[in-house]
Amino acid sequence: MKTAILMTLLGLGTIARPSASQSPPASGSRDTAAAPAAILPDSDVTRAVALGREKKNAQAFWYQGKANCNGFMQDFLPVYGVWAQGPFSRIAAASAEATRKYVPFGPSDVSPQMRAPTLEVGVQQALLQWPDGTLKSEVVTVDHVIIRGVDDNGDLGPPVQPTHIEPLPATWSNMMGGKIETKGVLATFDLLALPAGELKIVVITAPRECRATIREKDRAKIQ
Repeated sequence: MKTAILMTLLGLGTIARPSASQSPPASGSRDTAAAPAAILPDSDVTRAVALGREKKNAQAFWYQGKANCNGFMQDFLPVYGVWAQGPFSRIAAASAEATRKYVPFGPSDVSPQMRAPTLEVGVQQALLQWPDGTLKSEVVTVDHVIIRGVDDNGDLGPPVQPTHIEPLPATWSNMMGGKIETKGVLATFDLLALPAGELKIVVITAPRECRATIREKDRAKIQ
């Protein structure tokens, strides 16, 4: 599903077209914990496949948001596109894609990796422009990403670290032949380790932290 993650992120507020190949390199990736053993039940796999077939043209099988580093009356700091997808939405998206292409896809085609209780999170900087074509912010590399819960008082809970993280670079070109490279990340989290309720996806860069919010009502998008 890395291709789906990447193509979704590359469509968020960018200034130009990406180069043809943008697969994340293996070098620089790191594991921080063992993957969980539990998997999505067969009944949920069947439901996800059926949903993908029924909603083959839907584009809502994941959470999509933005981590905006700008504060009040600011519009010159980085904005990061954030994408997140869990096992149910991962299978539904695969089923929808197969249905659109008239390729057979059923519960028996779902791999253990697809149904594993992992949350894939992709982060990439959105290259936003002023009317004169100049960039609103400098390009800032994403160093890390974590997830934190929010308690009833609005306070952030302890950080949930990814079990695996790797670079997610992208190269952009404009009509004048100029090129810009952004450096995001693709992270995997243990879905069972996430707290209940609202979540903050915290994008960590050298200058600052920026946050995207998954509301409690939107938790179904990452299951």
